[in-house]
Amino acid sequence: MQDGVERFEVRNKNFPNIHKHSSLLDYYQVLSPDVFHSLYKFAVLRNPWERMISYFFSPHRQTQKWNRDEFIDLLRKVPTMFYYLNTRGLLSSKPEVHFVMYFESLENDFRKVFQILELENFQLPVRNKSNREDYWKYYDSELVDMVAHKYATEIEYAGHSFCKPTNKLI
Repeated sequence: MQDGVERFEVRNKNFPNIHKHSSLLDYYQVLSPDVFHSLYKFAVLRNPWERMISYFFSPHRQTQKWNRDEFIDLLRKVPTMFYYLNTRGLLSSKPEVHFVMYFESLENDFRKVFQILELENFQLPVRNKSNREDYWKYYDSELVDMVAHKYATEIEYAGHSFCKPTNKLI
């Protein structure tokens, strides 16, 4: 089984305390102000209901079976994405980045960032695709509400909603 480092970790030997889940505050604290402010900062927001299920089944957790109680425990521990995207370490502060990409439109948004940075375009590879059920199948109304409450600010910011397909073929 692959862990997070083997799958997609990128490290810089000059900044050993910075890793893929470092917050913007972490970068702010290790980079000089001139360097930090000169960088183009972007982030990806993902529907929090989908993100939490993806995180629950992430290979680094070595969880292959759904457990509602473990999910609730995990939900209590995982900070909002806005916590990672500001230099004050606040849970509800708006992102302090130049561009917010959305997981649902990642390829198009990534292309926009490449255009802004005047980089050569390339095909974004698909990585980390898990073999699990659709995210909405794991939720009951209580879990939907728990995620909605915890991530309310980012849900409002991004316009995300809990989407359960209503059309069934018979």
